[in-house]
Amino acid sequence: MRKKDPTYRLKVQLITKGFNVDGIESEILLPDKNDGEIVLCLYPTNEQFKFIRNIPKCAIKGKIQTNDKKAILIESKEVYMPEWSSRYWGSDIYDNIIKCEPFDLQVSEPHNIKIDKIKGAYWITSCPIMNPDKIICRSYTGSAKIERKRIKKFKLNNGIYIKFDNYYKYISKPNNETLSYPELVATFEVDTDFDVKESKSIIDDFLLITSFASQNRCICSGWNIIDTKYEIKYYRRDIIFPNINDESYSTFNDPIVEYKDYEKFLRTIYKNFIKLDQKTCIRKALNNLIPSKTLRLESKYLTLYSSLDSIVLYHRIKNNLFNAVTPTNFNDICKDLQKILRKHPKCQEKSRRKLIYSKLQELNRVSFSDAFQDLCEYYKLDLLDLWPIIGSHKGISLTEIRNKLVHGVSFNKYQFDCLFPAYYHLVWVIGRLLITILKWPIDQTRLSAMNLERFYGKPYNNWQKAQSYLTETLKQV
Repeated sequence: MRKKDPTYRLKVQLITKGFNVDGIESEILLPDKNDGEIVLCLYPTNEQFKFIRNIPKCAIKGKIQTNDKKAILIESKEVYMPEWSSRYWGSDIYDNIIKCEPFDLQVSEPHNIKIDKIKGAYWITSCPIMNPDKIICRSYTGSAKIERKRIKKFKLNNGIYIKFDNYYKYISKPNNETLSYPELVATFEVDTDFDVKESKSIIDDFLLITSFASQNRCICSGWNIIDTKYEIKYYRRDIIFPNINDESYSTFNDPIVEYKDYEKFLRTIYKNFIKLDQKTCIRKALNNLIPSKTLRLESKYLTLYSSLDSIVLYHRIKNNLFNAVTPTNFNDICKDLQKILRKHPKCQEKSRRKLIYSKLQELNRVSFSDAFQDLCEYYKLDLLDLWPIIGSHKGISLTEIRNKLVHGVSFNKYQFDCLFPAYYHLVWVIGRLLITILKWPIDQTRLSAMNLERFYGKPYNNWQKAQSYLTETLKQV
């Protein structure tokens, strides 16, 4: 199966909508790290293989009896089977292997511990600013002791308190060496009627706000809990994990606020995020604010611009800024406009007139530029020091650059160089919008005019040159 021995070897039941297949031999190798790869392989018989080899998705469950007549329960409700192979060595000798990808593997091991409360920990991917403050004390004997000085504690929307800490794991290496490493967790204690799976979206929202505040994408990769009967480990694989090698861990190079204000900032914007009526739009805007480094600059720009679209959509929904007049009233207006067009001497060709009719409904939609201006006025947001988002008589706007990219315009080397400051200014505009919506003062962040000039002097101050060059070279495109 692979170099390492499996964590579990058992027979499982494969469950699909049409039928179930019992007694399939399987091996499971759990990862050393919480966000590592789970290896699940099935070894069906020829008869079993006929039924399951063309199934793209299924569920599995199985159990392993322990010596004390209890059972380790293993279950995954969403398993994909992208890869299989079959080899025949003779009439009764064969190898059938199906490599599976479980999206929600749960392992429940029984215990005999008497507990009053459920204790658990969410597994969090790397986020250095959330690590506990600690001191490593080394002894002359070679031993080391870690003293935790302060642990960050937050209250989630469901009333649960989480504490960020490091769990240390140890891996045996060749030559009797032992490798130790920390993994970030958020520990909690709750009553015994608590369903941790129902809190998945709540911890995801908190970590989304944490990612924005720290400018370091972090997510929950699973959890472990100890309830009244079982010690449960749950592995999430239905999400994309951030990668330190290709992920833009810091759009602004540093957290948005000073370290001393970080916890207060996080608590404030999380509380205000929870109060929002249209969280979906803001979630998307926050998610797209930290694009992957592996994307080309043009793709990063378009991904980032979709954050702006989401924020404007949030404002449209909140303030009913979709139509200038009601659809019923505008239908009456359209009928009058059609009568005028039919009588107009320069619009007598019926096929051409029909093309105009198809565009009439667009006249009723509030334009993006009007919606964006209303958004800025509503929140009293000052963006005069940044590259304009919408049309400017002085030169090309950030929206016009987006339109050029969407319509396939290729940028030469010098135009591409000018896209860098445009990208940064778009980041800063969206950052200011989100901070304002989440009710934190701009002047207390790194996105204030003073701090942008201090930390990003060249792209912040010299964007007019880039705008002039793009205006001149793209006007004919």
